[in-house]
Amino acid sequence: AAAPAGLVIELPPGPVREAWERGAALPAQVPAPPVAPAPPGGPWQRWARLVQERRHGELAMLAGSQQRWEDLWRHWLASAAERDGLGLLQARQRLVPLLVGSELELADGALLRPALPPQPPGPEGSYQRCRYALRGLRVGAAVLDLELALELDGVQIDLMHVAGDACRLALVMPTMPQFRLAQVYCDWEERTETPETPIPLEIRPGDERHTLWARFEYRPNPWPSRAPSQLPAAIAARGIAVLCGADDPRRAELEEFAAALAQLTGARVEVRALTGLDATAAEPAALANDTGLTIDLRAAETAPSARDLKWLALVSLAERWSLASAPR
Repeated sequence: AAAPAGLVIELPPGPVREAWERGAALPAQVPAPPVAPAPPGGPWQRWARLVQERRHGELAMLAGSQQRWEDLWRHWLASAAERDGLGLLQARQRLVPLLVGSELELADGALLRPALPPQPPGPEGSYQRCRYALRGLRVGAAVLDLELALELDGVQIDLMHVAGDACRLALVMPTMPQFRLAQVYCDWEERTETPETPIPLEIRPGDERHTLWARFEYRPNPWPSRAPSQLPAAIAARGIAVLCGADDPRRAELEEFAAALAQLTGARVEVRALTGLDATAAEPAALANDTGLTIDLRAAETAPSARDLKWLALVSLAERWSLASAPR
């Protein structure tokens, strides 16, 4: 479905806005290409197939759900360049769901997971202050304006009621790998819940602007973010070992991810489930020299989110390497 009539999207300067504005000249009745069937298998098997089939539109949606914002906008631009005007038409139709992290038709009580804005070209990992706005966004029977501003020390979201009835919604504040959310405020009152908890709002006609603010706090990100131009010889020869605890509740998911990684790289990838002292040791015995690369994805009780960050960094690396190295 196309974006609702009357919805205005304001984007920061850069390639995404240029593509969006270029698509404004497309005929409104150009049919979108048929949707390809979802690849079979579990989530990571489907991810590997999407990468191999270069289905950038679906990869953009997946990256957005994982808060991999650079990958989201990279895939959106790639999808907009496909199939001449048809690819751009479909990318335009997908933009609002990507920005709000939800379906285009937002029912009363909807959960929104807004994306961070697309960044102008610059050094990898850097970011600049920028903003976007959705004016005329429908949530239930309400019409709202949503503005999101990425600042150097945090992110601010403003919601204004502009027409219609009251509505309820919940909203998750976005962040990026190099920062965690240290404090979150709703209408300038600090929230006591964890920063990742959805913020409930009821927005009525006549309300003043509702403002949500999250302050960033730097967190080290020691994992590489630059994709190699070719698979390192050590990995090609000796493969990859992924470490986890034997009783890890996500062990089956790690096994599926390892199989997907092997599918993309062509290398041998195995999961080593550690027991005893190795399960918690800083330098387990499994960190041996019999593999080309050992990736420690054990869950740490002191920093449970650290594994997810490392895992998603690996997803991004594998995805970018595979897309760059595979023939079109």
